[in-house]
Amino acid sequence: MKNLKKKERGGTKWSPPKGFTLVEMLIVIFIIAVLSTLAINGYAEYRRTALLDFAADSFTSQFYELRDNTIHGDFGGVAFDEISEAIAADEEYVAIEENIASCFGYYLSVGSEYSIQRFEISYSNKLEFDSVTETWSREGCEYDELVNDPTVFSDLGLDKEISIMGIYDENEINLGQDIAITFIPPNGEIFIDTLSGNAPLAIRIELKYGKSEEARYKRNIFIDLTSGQVNVTRADYAE
Repeated sequence: MKNLKKKERGGTKWSPPKGFTLVEMLIVIFIIAVLSTLAINGYAEYRRTALLDFAADSFTSQFYELRDNTIHGDFGGVAFDEISEAIAADEEYVAIEENIASCFGYYLSVGSEYSIQRFEISYSNKLEFDSVTETWSREGCEYDELVNDPTVFSDLGLDKEISIMGIYDENEINLGQDIAITFIPPNGEIFIDTLSGNAPLAIRIELKYGKSEEARYKRNIFIDLTSGQVNVTRADYAE
């Protein structure tokens, strides 16, 4: 018998791949880079809009806080301390000798740069007689302190990237003078103190984030100085 050898089949044997090819790795790296870029841009966009919304909401909440402080008194003030001590001592009557009422408000400056600061000034409950009008009135808020005492002011605490781009009256005319929006004791009635001319009935404050002029990075704060209501809108949303 012939010794028959088994013929081997020709060609290359298939074997499973042992790793990624260079092209596949480059594709994966490209996809990761694109997703990372989108994520970073999305975060930056979110941060800008979130800080703007927070600044506008903070202004609004502080506005109402100042009014409430005028009506009820500062929570950490003398009245709170004395009343707390009297309650602890089980006293029936609390005698508060010194004048603890204050006028709280916002001071809006329209000089070379727009700025807004909180303030707290003294309030006198003393009655005085006006011989011209023949009426009695209270001395009220000590507005001289706004000029002579810088310690009455405090910042709003906004992010450094937030700037005030404009302050306008109810006719959308740029406010041409500094004004003090003051809440008067005992009921928090709004009084507008101006350097000259008529007081505005309403104002619009335009906030902006960064240097971009895009409308989506701006917020409008509307204050009705008659009703004391505050509303916030986005500049890129048409009303």
